[in-house]
Amino acid sequence: MKINPKICTIVVLIFILHGSSFSQDQIADIDGNVYPTVKIGSQIWMVKNLNVSRYNNGDTIESFCYNHDTAYCRLYGRLYPWNSIIGDIKSHKLKDVCPENWHIPSDAEWNTLLDSLGGAVYAGMKLRTSEKTNFNFQWGGNYQSELDVFSFIDRKTYFWTSTEFSKTAAWMYMTGANTKNINRSTVPKEFSFSIRCVKDN
Repeated sequence: MKINPKICTIVVLIFILHGSSFSQDQIADIDGNVYPTVKIGSQIWMVKNLNVSRYNNGDTIESFCYNHDTAYCRLYGRLYPWNSIIGDIKSHKLKDVCPENWHIPSDAEWNTLLDSLGGAVYAGMKLRTSEKTNFNFQWGGNYQSELDVFSFIDRKTYFWTSTEFSKTAAWMYMTGANTKNINRSTVPKEFSFSIRCVKDN
C-alpha cells in the first residue's frame, strides 16, 4: 500500500500544533545546572526549582540549602531571600539570578499562568496532573533566617515573585503536596523561598 506524502505532512503538522506542550529545549545556569522547560499558554517556564549559587557575573548569591544540607539543594533547589534576587526596585531591574534571557516572574506573570489554566484551583490540579502542563512541583519548604528555622520539606513549595508589596514584604505563591489549589500571599522579605524562572518575551 502506498502512503500519500501529503497526508503524512498533514499528520506531522497536526502533531506539532496540538501535541505536547513540553519544550525540547533545556537551559543551563552559570553553575552548569540543567533545567527542562515547558510551554504553558504563551509562557515558557522552568520545570525545576532554581539551584544556582552565583549571579551571571560570578558573584555569590545569598541562598540556602534546606537544613544547611547540600543534598537538599540537589533534590529541591536553593532557597533565596527576596532581597538577594531583586536589584533596584525603583528601576524594576532584577538581579541576574536566572539564566540569560530568563527572569524571575512578576505577580502578574504568575497570574497569567494560573488564568491560562482556568484559575488558581484548576491550575493547581493541571500543573501537577496533566502531561502537557506538568510543572513538576518540588516540595522544598522554606527558611526563616532570623530564627534559623526550616519548615515544610516534602510538604509545601513556595515561589517568590519579583513584585514588592511593601518595604518589608513581597508577593509569593504557595501550594502543598496535599493541596489542590495555589495560594497567593504576601510575606516578609527575610523568608527564603524557591524560584522558578520564566523566559523573556
